[in-house]
Amino acid sequence: MKIILSAVYIVAAGLALLGGLIYPQVKEWSYWAAGACGLHALLSLIVASCKVADAGRIAAWCWQGISTFLCVGLL
Repeated sequence: MKIILSAVYIVAAGLALLGGLIYPQVKEWSYWAAGACGLHALLSLIVASCKVADAGRIAAWCWQGISTFLCVGLL
């Protein structure tokens, strides 16, 4: 599961950075968005390594995914 979480957040951060390369007007936003994805990836990996019930992990990952969308959207 850690590999899947890492891959998803790396792809999301990569797409944000790619948007900054394609559209120079949003370069600063792309750095902030990639940072937000990186922070949420770190939090997700911490949740993955904790000894919590599977339902708790899934709930935490769902809330972190929603938080990532909100952070990137608000940026």
